[in-house]
This record gives sequence, C-alpha cells and structure tokens, in this order.
Amino acid sequence: MNTPTPPAREPRRGQDILEFYRERIMYLLAMAIVIFITPFVVLNFVEGHIALGVATSAVIACFAADGIAIHRKKRPPIPYEFLLVPVVAAIGLSLWGDGIHGALWCYPGVLLCYFVLPRRFAIAASLTLLAGASPMVLYSLGEEIAVRFAVSLALTIVTIYIITDVIRELQNELLGQAITDPLTGAYNRRQMEYTLDETIERHQRTGAPASLLVIDIDHFKRINDELGHDAGDRVLKALVLLIKNRSRRLDRLFRMGGEEFVLLLPDTPPGLPPWSRPRTCARVSLTPAW
Repeated sequence: MNTPTPPAREPRRGQDILEFYRERIMYLLAMAIVIFITPFVVLNFVEGHIALGVATSAVIACFAADGIAIHRKKRPPIPYEFLLVPVVAAIGLSLWGDGIHGALWCYPGVLLCYFVLPRRFAIAASLTLLAGASPMVLYSLGEEIAVRFAVSLALTIVTIYIITDVIRELQNELLGQAITDPLTGAYNRRQMEYTLDETIERHQRTGAPASLLVIDIDHFKRINDELGHDAGDRVLKALVLLIKNRSRRLDRLFRMGGEEFVLLLPDTPPGLPPWSRPRTCARVSLTPAW
C-alpha cells in the first residue's frame, strides 16, 4: 500500500503525532496481526481453549476488516477504539488460562494502544490494562511475579509516553521549520501554495470568501546597498511584526521572497467599506531607526 506523504501543516497544540499516519499504521498492523496471531488461534482450538480461540479469531477478523477497507481506500468499518474490545477479551482469557504466557501479551497490547488510539485514549487504555491485568497475575502466579509484572509493564508505559512526547516535540519543531521563513517567522512560499489550495477548495465547497493583499517595501534594494543586509533583515522583521500586530488571528502572512509578502484574509470579501475591513493595509511605508 503506497501512502502519500502528508503535506506540511501548521502545528497545533497537543497535536496527535500519528494523526496523519493512522491508516498506514493500521494497515501494516492488520497484516502483522493476521500473520503472527493466526498460528496461536489454531493452537488454541487444538488444545481445547475454545473461548480463547474465539476471542483471538475476533481480534484477527476485526483488524483484517479494517485493513481490507483501508487497502481499498474506504472508511474502516470498525472504529479504532472498538478494536480494543476483542483485544482486551483475548488478553484477559489468556491471563486467566495461561498465566505467565498470557501476561506477555500485555506488552504488545500497550504498544497497540499508543499506535491505534489518540494520545489521551492510549494513556487511559494502557493504565486500565495495567490496573486490570495486575490482579489477575497476582491471583494466578503469586505476589512475586505480580510485582515484577506490574513494575515492568508500568515502566513500558512510561517509556512509550516519554518517547512519543519527544517525537511530538521534534515533529512540531520540524513542521515549524518546514512551513515558516527562518528570518521573519512568516509562512514560506510552499505553505502559501498549500494554504491557497485549501482556501480555494473551501470556497468551492461552502462559498466562503477570501482576499489577498500583496505587500512589498519600496526602495528595499537601497537599504541593503547603503546600510547593509543586516539593516535590511531588521526592516523585514519589523514589517512582519507590524503586519501581525495589525491583522486578525485567522489571517496568514506569507513571504514570497525578498521583500514581497502576501497576506491572506479568510472570510473577507472584496469591496468591503473601509470601517469593516481588517486592521491592515496594502502598502506599508517603514522607516526604521538605525
């Protein structure tokens, strides 16, 4: 399955780092589960563990159904949260009947939570699994093994949380670098093209208006020639700060190159009277203090 690389998007606070890769992950997980779990299903039925065999078969069937739907580019029929129902049932029956062998399935179960569910649900599900499995291990295998099991599973949960948290910070940093101009902090031309495509599609779907203001600095070359490029950089930064201070939160400022900028004004039709327009201007004269 070839999944296109998601386009760069403006990072959001608390963004799920796997959001744009969820279907690809689910497709690969479904194939892995079908391949690796099927032999255990056969073994469970051969050994007479009918309930466990049925629960494990349900796990394979649910993941296979979603995997096939994703392969066909259709919506998965089973919500990802509901996939945990047969998984938890299979782990519980395995813990009850197989003891330590069943406890081992809790570790891939925790990983499954973090890769299949959004972050908050994954934390809640993994802690619930820890709280539910520990008493069963205590009952089946005794206090010594139960303590080791609980500590090791808790350490696994904490480790996964730390790793995903670091990855989220790195992703947000890389996304910020990919969509912004490093000098001024305005969005770059690549992000402008993507945002304009989104704006056009939104207009075609809902009729939402939008306007563009093209902004440049008069005689900018003279500033660089006479005062140096450092002075020119300060002028560009001051211009961007000025525009951001006088625009709305939903407006987006892009640097096309050099001293040329574009300000996108969503939900702003052309021809509005001056008193109803956003507090910005199409031409800015700026004389910085050197």
